[in-house]
Amino acid sequence: MSDPRRLLDVWVVELNTVYRRVPFTVVADWIQQGRLLDDDCCRPAGQGEWVRLADDPMLAAYLPRSDPRRSDDQAEALERVAFEFAYRPREDDDEDVDMIPLIDISLVLLIFFMMTSTVVITGAGIDTPETEFSFVQADPEMIWIGIDRDAAGQPVYSIGQGQAPPDAEDTGLSEEQVLQRLDARLRQHRGQVEVRVAAHRQLPFETVRRMTVHLQRRKPLGISRIYGEVSEKQP
Repeated sequence: MSDPRRLLDVWVVELNTVYRRVPFTVVADWIQQGRLLDDDCCRPAGQGEWVRLADDPMLAAYLPRSDPRRSDDQAEALERVAFEFAYRPREDDDEDVDMIPLIDISLVLLIFFMMTSTVVITGAGIDTPETEFSFVQADPEMIWIGIDRDAAGQPVYSIGQGQAPPDAEDTGLSEEQVLQRLDARLRQHRGQVEVRVAAHRQLPFETVRRMTVHLQRRKPLGISRIYGEVSEKQP
């Protein structure tokens, strides 16, 4: 009999979706790729109570953590990144078609295109990173999410549309509050809408990646494309 900890049921809380009998190593990969968050839950396959990933001592170690000593030097960002997909189904796994590599590639491409698809807009009023290669997008229907830093260096969120500044009630929000306001705008909007993220240049990458995952999960609600907002580099 196989170890029950090797096969897990995974519950993505935000989407209210359960994946059953997932190998432990695959769950660990999902966590490291940002597809599972702290509040998502797991349990041994078909038994026991649901436990938050952040409270599971075996899986919590795979959750990303911000490094306060991280340098802002661009050299690290320019290093070549190698992606390896080494998952092989075990003999006791189901004989279904393995879609995990395709999902992994899709997530990698999403992050790549978001990081390379940048727009120069100043509606959010946030000190975003500077770049020489970008384009101006003036779509008044585009929704933007701002991620600024407070006095303690913690992320604070806002939401607006087009190039207009945010309303007073749409500033100083938590991550959960800004996502609730985004869901309300997406339900009111008919058709597809583009979303851009305006993040402060000194915020850790994990903060932006987490928001990217949230936006990707909301694509069925009407998000057609995701951009990163930048500032035009001065000569």
